[in-house]
Parts: sequence; C-alpha cells; structure tokens
Amino acid sequence: RSANDDFLVANNTIVNNSAEGGIDFGDQSDGAGPALSTRLNLYNNLIVSTLNAYFKPVTITDNSSRINYFKNQQAYLHKKFAELRSYAMEMKIELWGDLPFYLPINSPLVWKNRECFTIDSDGTFPFISGAQAGKHFDRQEWGHPLYRWGKGIDLEKVINFWKRRLKYISNLFDFVRLDSAIRFFTFAKLHVSSSDLDQICFGPGEKIFEPILGYARQMGL
Repeated sequence: RSANDDFLVANNTIVNNSAEGGIDFGDQSDGAGPALSTRLNLYNNLIVSTLNAYFKPVTITDNSSRINYFKNQQAYLHKKFAELRSYAMEMKIELWGDLPFYLPINSPLVWKNRECFTIDSDGTFPFISGAQAGKHFDRQEWGHPLYRWGKGIDLEKVINFWKRRLKYISNLFDFVRLDSAIRFFTFAKLHVSSSDLDQICFGPGEKIFEPILGYARQMGL
C-alpha cells in the first residue's frame, strides 16, 4: 500500500483513512476545528500508530534482512515527517528541534566516524560522558563516547562531522538548540571503572564552536 492511502493532506484538512476509520481534523479555512497544536499532535500520533502497525517487531536472524527492515522503517518515518513539516510550513508554524551534543556508542554516526571519538581499535573506550558529583547531585554516568580533540588532533574532522549533522537536521527543523554547548569549552571525563580517575577537561572552545555556529547560520538555523 502507498503511504498516501493513510494520510491525506488537502484543502487545509488532514484525514486518516486507516482501517479503523477516518479521522477528520476539520477544514480550518473558517477557523473551525481543533487548535493547530492539537492537530499537529494528532497528526504525529497517527504517524506513530501507523508506523507501529506496519512495522511490528519481528525476530530477524539474517543481518541483511534486519538492515533492510530498519531502512524501510526509517524511510517511512522520514516521509511522514516531511509531510508534517510541509503542513507546518503551510500553517506558518515553526518547528524547533534539539541537536544532542553526545551520541550513543551504537549510533551509526559514531561507527562511521570513529576517528572523531576516543574509541579504541577493539571498540572499547575507557572514558565516558557524564558529570562529577556536585553539591546537589551524585556522580552521573551518561555513557557516551567522548570527542577526540586533544593535542595533535585534526579538529577539521570533528568540525566536518558536526557540519554533516547540522546539514541533515536543517531538513527537519527551522530552528535548532545546540544541547549542552558548554561542553565545547569544558566537559567531564569519567572513567568507566574508577571515579578516582575522573577529570574535568577543557575542549577546543571557540576554535570549533565558531565554525559550527557559522555553518548553522548558513543552513538557516
């Protein structure tokens, strides 16, 4: 089935033609119907419910089949989000997003760009992201690999990595918040087995932040 069978956007009206029955959000040309935020939330819920219905969890033992399964799932979700953004633009609604500073170890971006992270050749990493114990909180282990930006490291690789992330997310949102941007300047380096080896380190600061921020501006973010 075509995804368009399930979600139709026409004449300012969103309709769900699922097997469970249609849901009409109402033609907003005369100001009737739910508020825009409610309609967008409903539309998002329809995307999620349809995604769950079409891509039910299955046991896949073949790696290529598993990869294709997730590729198809992500392609479908991207298509639905593109429709959502198109509708938001039509309604003159800005979408604001969040770009996480750290990435999980199982992220394809991390494994594709391992030279940008402090990951050993065997896939392990002795230090992780987190926060040292403070006056009002205990030691926090977040578990992300750290960026590789010590002495003698080619910062251009990390800068280009961030530019690729920004270019991608510019297709999703109108504005983006750089989460934990302070960690371009200072960050905690937690040892995986001993808190006695934890450190507070200085990042490259403006050397990396300024070109990243400038590129974000070029992308219209």
